[in-house]
Amino acid sequence: SQHVDDSECVTKLPMLKTWAVHDRATARGGNGTARCSRTLFVLTALAMTKASATPMLKFHKLVIYSRHGIRVPYSPDPRGAQVFSKSPRQWYTNYSDWGAEGQAYLTPHGEVVLERMGEYYREQLVMSGFLPPNGSHITVYADHDPTGRDTKTARAFFRGMLPDVAMNVHDNASEVTMMFNQGAKPGGNNSRCIGPTKLQVEGTIGGGAVAIAKANQEAILWLSNAIDCCKPAVCEAVATSQVEEASSAAGCDLMGQPSLWTGHFYQFYTGSFFSAASISEYLQLIYLNNMSLAGTANLTESELARTLNLHQAGLDVTEDFIATQAFGSDMLAQLLATFESILLGRTFAGLSSSPTDKLVYYAGHDINIYFLRNFLRLNWLTKSWNVNQAMPGGMLVFELYSGNAADASDITKENARPRQLAASAGDATYFIKAFFVSQSYSQQRYAENLTAHGAGPDKVFVTIPECASGPEASCPLEVFRSLVLRQIRTECVSTVRVSNL
Repeated sequence: SQHVDDSECVTKLPMLKTWAVHDRATARGGNGTARCSRTLFVLTALAMTKASATPMLKFHKLVIYSRHGIRVPYSPDPRGAQVFSKSPRQWYTNYSDWGAEGQAYLTPHGEVVLERMGEYYREQLVMSGFLPPNGSHITVYADHDPTGRDTKTARAFFRGMLPDVAMNVHDNASEVTMMFNQGAKPGGNNSRCIGPTKLQVEGTIGGGAVAIAKANQEAILWLSNAIDCCKPAVCEAVATSQVEEASSAAGCDLMGQPSLWTGHFYQFYTGSFFSAASISEYLQLIYLNNMSLAGTANLTESELARTLNLHQAGLDVTEDFIATQAFGSDMLAQLLATFESILLGRTFAGLSSSPTDKLVYYAGHDINIYFLRNFLRLNWLTKSWNVNQAMPGGMLVFELYSGNAADASDITKENARPRQLAASAGDATYFIKAFFVSQSYSQQRYAENLTAHGAGPDKVFVTIPECASGPEASCPLEVFRSLVLRQIRTECVSTVRVSNL
């Protein structure tokens, strides 16, 4: 009896090594070559079976939604952040401390961090030959913001990606405001597209702001202690009928600040919970901007990340689904129009991008990414960040592929339509895969090079749950279209015509 050693046969087919099935049956007679031939035949057959069972997707186009980079924080109180500490603390209230022109401006360090990400994508997209080095086949959008931080974000990213090209950035207010910042102009041309009422918000958080503060009391008091909160002025009542009771009656800690309904699209309330959320982001931005936290709140990186759960919870209140539909429908409709344009060669009034584009890039805000997350039920987790966090420079990326039409198994009679064949070219159809890409805390704090071996940003696949039965859990374009049209409020879309989608 002879033992058949297939290791030699496997080395002859290194690409099929993972498909090796070692025949350990006893063999009588025959030579090694014959036995090896039999093994190679089995391996080849298995490989062919696997290839036929696994549809191949061909990468075509890319759409990136990026949050702006590291900025000067908003003050959690109009009197200045220093009111939240009884003892002297370093809150970096002078904009010059940040090297910036004013509140909410992009910092010089933030620009360098964005350039690092651009350098990484230069390797991925330009040096690989996917994009030409002259900046063609790219459209860039940025929100029209008084600080210019979104436009500066786009320019910094492309300085890293295409250092010899001055990219045109579409940031005209008349073109982009309703897409990025519709909440600043509630309803736009339609008075029905406004955010939720106070009663509607209360119905999502179990009552008012005091209720949600009490639900997060342990985390708020931990942060309060870390910053030695607060000066008595923080706990003084505001003379208005909109004020809710303070969450704490003893002394003046962070739970003792009264809450006030404002209805602002970016933050519905003031008060202890929302101040804590704002302070946590303030501390994060100090750290990311490579400034010392020791004089403000001596937190470790993991403790800092933990406090950011308050900021995330605050955004979850502000970006409820009523607000998502009112203020995010235009952006999601624009996204669908962009997909159909660059994949199918269609033109749409309201799009600055061209059907020949290979990359469409948007620089905006965390709120834009969270609206898309809410619409599409997305979840992600990247290195050193909390679940679903849209950190400075974080990017929600949509990669667009073609494949065999037979692979679009979830295009059913229910969501098919007469124009369905327009979503394919010959026997090909199109698929979407979402990813989230981010630099870690240390990569941002130290503006680390991302192009060294193994030093790139973290990139994770993000499932679109209602649209994930295409190859490799991708989303068929036609099903994505049906999903989008179910989710948006048509009357809240103004940059493209929904009837043309």
